[in-house]
Amino acid sequence: MSPSASSSPANQPTYVEEPASYLFTITLTGSSHVDSIAVNIDRDSDFLLSGINGSSTGAYTLNFRLPSGRLYSSAEIKNTDFIGTANQPTSIGPPPIYRAGSVGPQMTLTDTSTSTNVVNILFTGIRKESSRGSMFVPIPTARPSPAIRPMTTKFRPSRTAGCSLSMRAAAARTSCSRSRIPSPAPRYSASPRR
Repeated sequence: MSPSASSSPANQPTYVEEPASYLFTITLTGSSHVDSIAVNIDRDSDFLLSGINGSSTGAYTLNFRLPSGRLYSSAEIKNTDFIGTANQPTSIGPPPIYRAGSVGPQMTLTDTSTSTNVVNILFTGIRKESSRGSMFVPIPTARPSPAIRPMTTKFRPSRTAGCSLSMRAAAARTSCSRSRIPSPAPRYSASPRR
């Protein structure tokens, strides 16, 4: 495939953005506590959470997890201090991005109404779908580097003329490797002329 063909618009993924919401409903009994309840995200698209609103039949506190796994708040928040209404949802920004197929904003809730409490929480935001699935490509994990093995080759100096030790070690790559020490010239004894 030629470079021009691989970068043509037909081969590039296309994205579709549309409004979306995930409804979380649970019934809490008097003073009950639930932890890490998943709000599953669809497998075909990522979800950018931008707002929260809801309703309940009693008071409660809540917290939820961000995509990084950290909690949104340092402690559970009263629903009246955090959950917005349908007309005025609580804004979340910058919008956390939950990957397609993830467990979403895992919820932690504690009932403070001391009676049966029906809780509805609506997570609103943007669904972003690619023609090739999730809009994010997972970052490959780095492979561990192989263990360094000690060098076992013994040094054998080459018979090179006028080369330093470092040049001898790299004799195969230098022109110095071709200049061998010349063998001594033969000695002729001078014979008397006749």
